[in-house]
Amino acid sequence: VQAQASTPDPLFQWFDEAGAPAWSVSERASETASEQAAVPLMAHPWFEDVSDLSIEIIGGDPFEVAAHRDRVVLLNFWATWCGPCRIEMPEIQAVWEEHQDDGLVVLALDQDESTEDVQAYFAELGLTFTPLLDEGNRTAASYGLQGTLPASIFINPEGKVSVIHRGVMTRGQLDGCLEQTLAR
Repeated sequence: VQAQASTPDPLFQWFDEAGAPAWSVSERASETASEQAAVPLMAHPWFEDVSDLSIEIIGGDPFEVAAHRDRVVLLNFWATWCGPCRIEMPEIQAVWEEHQDDGLVVLALDQDESTEDVQAYFAELGLTFTPLLDEGNRTAASYGLQGTLPASIFINPEGKVSVIHRGVMTRGQLDGCLEQTLAR
């Protein structure tokens, strides 16, 4: 008989007006054997539906989460001047290359910079996933992520947020968050 892993008690928890859990923040160990460091604090919004989210894609129509049901979406908040973002981007590119045929959508949401700066950065690093602009940092602010770079939101195939991660992510952490997102 195997013991089932228990979910750790949250470090912080927020409740909505009706008294139902809305968010919890916990620290957990990475689920991958190769990753020994603890995953930084992550917020877990329960049942937050973001299917109405629409963001401007550089040189294209807006990205709408509702049009990508049945796919996992990784929404990464970053900026060209952010050193940790520069470290994380090749890891995100590698994950996207590995999982794009499985339907993974990776969106890099730049924080209030010009289209030209973003395109030059993507060309310099050889990034091929989708760049977006967050004019006025409106999307970041709506998730409490303004001024927190890098940060990532994982959206499950039902269009609900499964993980919000603040800080740079390693490959093992990206894989763990994807696994957690697919499990929800």
